[in-house]
Amino acid sequence: MYFINAQYDPMPLHQLSDIQCALGGVGVDSSKYQVLTIPLSSEHAFQYWRSAGASGSAVTTGTLVINFLNAHL
Repeated sequence: MYFINAQYDPMPLHQLSDIQCALGGVGVDSSKYQVLTIPLSSEHAFQYWRSAGASGSAVTTGTLVINFLNAHL
């Protein structure tokens, strides 16, 4: 799984930590999922697909997600 959230995302911030706790509670190793937090933004989910995935990086969020899935599927 690949979780993308933004510093100013309208999704309640606690939802991300809730899902991480739930995954840990059923034994899912944190290496099996990735969390990407985009600073200074309020976009949501696939609005980031073509955006830069990390500060100063030219790699898009879409590329980061596809690379993660290729490595884990």
